[in-house]
Amino acid sequence: MDKKTFQRIIKDYFTPFAEKYNFVFHKPTIMLRIRDNTLHIINFDLPSEGLNCNIAIQPLYVPADTITVSFGNRLNHFKTKLPGTWGYSNDKSIIEKDLSQIKDLLEVNALPWFNEVGNPEGIISFIESGSAEDINIIVGFPPVLRKIYLGFSYLYTNKIDLAEKVLIEVVEQLKEDKRAWVVQQKEMINNVLVLAKNEPNKISEKFNEYIKITKNNLKLKM
Repeated sequence: MDKKTFQRIIKDYFTPFAEKYNFVFHKPTIMLRIRDNTLHIINFDLPSEGLNCNIAIQPLYVPADTITVSFGNRLNHFKTKLPGTWGYSNDKSIIEKDLSQIKDLLEVNALPWFNEVGNPEGIISFIESGSAEDINIIVGFPPVLRKIYLGFSYLYTNKIDLAEKVLIEVVEQLKEDKRAWVVQQKEMINNVLVLAKNEPNKISEKFNEYIKITKNNLKLKM
């Protein structure tokens, strides 16, 4: 089956799901929704054979150029251990059976996680608890990015002292890294730290700016 036909089957099948749970199709294989300036991501990945489904959370108040699934996992490994052998057929009815299993897993495992963790306070609680380091839940979430998400979530919720501690650790950890994008990240973090120290009343305005920039970069129309 060609990829476009496969994508159309996925979109047709999950359109009622998207409408029920307030997701929108950003692309034929990516469903998104926003809660409290936090992006909930369902991404259907179509390699040369088969189908994978990834779920992730991405705070929009952390500046980004792309949709990232770092804070998430493959659905078949999220709080479960399934082979995830979906989509290995040219028969539409068999593919729809696979999509039905995916939908059930999304409703049982992913949606409750989105609802609980997919907001600034939820991100804080989840990372503070150590759950973000549990490979049965999250895979591929770099420690530095984890601290950035935590620090910026602290700032978003006006926990400035906690934010400063975490973000200073990030800058120190990256001090020898001269890669251009890392230098840019450090500069952004340092600017936020200066603002938090000298003009904390302007943090909200700065974060609204970050959210607007990130939405524009990701081409979000929600």
